[in-house]
Amino acid sequence: MKTSELFGKQFKIFLLVTYGIPYLMGIFMAFGYFSERDLSLFASVQMLCPAAGVIVAVLTSHQHKELIPQRFFKVYLVMTVIGIVCAVTSVFVLNKELNTIFPIIAMVGSISLLLTLLLDADSKLKAFGILGISWKKVLPASVLFFVLLITRLFISCLLEGQVAAFNEILWNPQILFRLLITVPNFFLSFVFFFGEEYGWRYYLQPVLQKKFGAIKATLIMGFMWGIWHLPLNMFFYNKPEHAVYSIVTQLITCMVLGIYFAYFYMKTQNIWCPIIFHYLNNSFGSVLLGQYETSGGEKADVADILIFAAISFCVFGLFIFTKFYRDPKNRSETLEEQVAKFE
Repeated sequence: MKTSELFGKQFKIFLLVTYGIPYLMGIFMAFGYFSERDLSLFASVQMLCPAAGVIVAVLTSHQHKELIPQRFFKVYLVMTVIGIVCAVTSVFVLNKELNTIFPIIAMVGSISLLLTLLLDADSKLKAFGILGISWKKVLPASVLFFVLLITRLFISCLLEGQVAAFNEILWNPQILFRLLITVPNFFLSFVFFFGEEYGWRYYLQPVLQKKFGAIKATLIMGFMWGIWHLPLNMFFYNKPEHAVYSIVTQLITCMVLGIYFAYFYMKTQNIWCPIIFHYLNNSFGSVLLGQYETSGGEKADVADILIFAAISFCVFGLFIFTKFYRDPKNRSETLEEQVAKFE
């Protein structure tokens, strides 16, 4: 089988798993929403699907068998299947119990995956992008991302005349403590953020960049990432009648953050860079704001959405105008290109 034919098959399987499972789960989410069930479990499980799409595509291709990190991939798939079963079951029975138990399962899964990093050969983990190539810029880029998150919050508070509220939030001892424990908590919950970023940044972004170039691919990637959240926008982040506003905000968030995520993934070729960014973004929203930024049951004002878009782009989106982005030689390596280095 030629690489191009294999690539076509891989791409279709990736899309089928990545979008098919969340959209099918969306049917159960709708049932759960109107039955007044807690749907938090669906949001967590959906995050596992992009990486599962990559893994299923790789395992069914019957190529590079000697380089596949079997332990890591299999542990991840087992956890994904368990998550899907728990999520679907929770809308019918044991809703509260399963929403309580699954975070514990996720912790066990995260620890198990960390252990597989010690058992699988480094060459296999590097071939499939699980161990990054460059780590030098990961910490500085992560610190910068956190500073930019705070900057965006400050600008929002400033425009709303809520600077006092910003200071109260930022220097609250309880919030500072919760921010501190996000560091060890990362190792107990990274599986969800790996789940998204291994699919989006490791697999899909390089494919799109090879075809369309870095700038166009990043914008297309952001749109695809945004619409992937559709079931959550309709039944979890917002009320169905306000879904359009939630979807628009989600698209803005994904396209703007995608610029920053893509920039530093290209710079480092290290998937842990966007994994940490994604974790910080979600943790920042839940700790400082008490919820994810796209969540909420209220209808957003159009003006608020435009202001949010402008602030987000000024804070994160300006990276797309850098010389690095414009250079056609700068792009992420595709899965096939990374694996080829180890064959």
